[in-house]
Amino acid sequence: MNKNHNSANSQFLKIYDELLNNRDISKNFAENFKIECVSRIFKCNNLKDFQETYKIIKKGLPDFAKSPLSCSSKDDKMFVLYKCSGTHTGDDVADFPATNKRGEWYSISIYTIKSGLITSLISVSNELDICKQLGWDISKIK
Repeated sequence: MNKNHNSANSQFLKIYDELLNNRDISKNFAENFKIECVSRIFKCNNLKDFQETYKIIKKGLPDFAKSPLSCSSKDDKMFVLYKCSGTHTGDDVADFPATNKRGEWYSISIYTIKSGLITSLISVSNELDICKQLGWDISKIK
């Protein structure tokens, strides 16, 4: 992973490790944390939504992996490019039954970190690509 080191990067990498290892990450987020998930599949507005969405993804795609490929920061912003992958073998995701299809896609997240806490997150993935690879009909997403 490409990265330039500063406190935002260090804090992010610590939080990311805790998330991947199913530790309690709530202590790393500001009380007024806001998330904007640019998504037709998932609706996230706060930390609880974020945590629930991650659980749904892990249930529906048990082998889900999200690896940071590149990260950089400027001021209080942390920019991360991820490579994601998973096979839809588990419970319904977005009302789609398991398709047993595997997909790989990219995601970009922009974190705002203030006083060592994440105060906001904007996340974007190529959902059209995800839907095509996993066999989901995007027009049926509510």
